[in-house]
Amino acid sequence: MSAETTSPEANPPVFGVMTASRLPAGSHLVLHGMRLWKTALIEKHCVFAKLNAEFSDQDCTGAIRYIDELMCLMFLASRRQPSISSLYQNRLSNDEFRVLNAIRLLAENKAEGAVHQLGDLVRGPLNFSMIRVCADIIRILQSKQLGFQLPVRLTVVGS
Repeated sequence: MSAETTSPEANPPVFGVMTASRLPAGSHLVLHGMRLWKTALIEKHCVFAKLNAEFSDQDCTGAIRYIDELMCLMFLASRRQPSISSLYQNRLSNDEFRVLNAIRLLAENKAEGAVHQLGDLVRGPLNFSMIRVCADIIRILQSKQLGFQLPVRLTVVGS
C-alpha cells in the first residue's frame, strides 16, 4: 500500500475537512463498506464475508452486492488509482468524498451533479454504470431509513 493512500496530508479533502464521524447513517455505512471492501482485497478475504456483519446489523445485506460492484468499477475502470482510506481513519479521502457526495446528490434527484462528481474517477459509459450502482445502494439503504443528508444545525436565539 502506498503512502499516498494512507497519509492524510498526501490527499487533502476537496472541500474542507469532512470526517467519518460527522456523516449521516447511510453515508457512514457506504463509507465503511468501501473501506472494508479494500481491506478484504488486501487481505485476500471474501468481500461478502467481510461486509456481512456490518450490513446485516442494519438489515441491508442486499447492498453488499452493489458496494462490491461500485468498488470493482472504481478500481478497474478508473483513470487513476482511487484513494480509499484505512478502516480507522476518520478523515475522508477525496475519492471517498466524491462518491459519498455523488450518492447524496442522487438521493436529492440531482443526477447531473452526481455525474460531475464521479467524472474525475470514471468517464464515459462506466460513469453511468457507477450512477446506476449508487442508485441501487440508495434504494436499499433508504428503505431501511438510512439517510445521506447532513443534519442542518440551527442556532436557537432566545428573545
